[in-house]
Amino acid sequence: VIGGGNVALRKVKTLLEYGANITVVAPKLHPELKEMSGLVLREREFEKSDLDGMRLVFAASSDGDCNRRVAGLCRERGILVNVADLPGECDFYFPALVRRADLVVGISTGGKSPAVAKKIREEFDRALPESLADFLEEMWELRTVILERGEPIQEDREYCDKLHNYFEQNFFGAFKCRKTGSADEND
Repeated sequence: VIGGGNVALRKVKTLLEYGANITVVAPKLHPELKEMSGLVLREREFEKSDLDGMRLVFAASSDGDCNRRVAGLCRERGILVNVADLPGECDFYFPALVRRADLVVGISTGGKSPAVAKKIREEFDRALPESLADFLEEMWELRTVILERGEPIQEDREYCDKLHNYFEQNFFGAFKCRKTGSADEND
């Protein structure tokens, strides 16, 4: 992560949730970054050698010229780069994420409006039931048993009924298994 301000801080916090090994380079680091464990902090100006061994880079400094330079150097080296506030310089977009246990929903506007993605994330976050984490665990346990029996998931009545009832009670419509309507073959 190139940059040490609020944008960099948000990216670092999210990346840490997924177990990333993170190096942060910036002449001035947000105080929270200095308090976090597990980061490699380089409190100085960006240097070309900071890209050595990197596979993914976030250019999130407040200096647009620095961000463009980082993007160019990353492309020369075949490193994927995301440039804050310069969607045309991005190889990928950092989605707004909603997480409920093992369920992760990513929302992206392709860099056109991070504010819109953020608002939709907030709405999703409010809409997803708190019980979803427990439901996922319950369905995982049931799915494991069905697979161990060698049966098709989409044909198991108990599994389908649980999905149907949960979606009917918590969302806008019922989930349908293959025998009763449409469903993904992998459930």
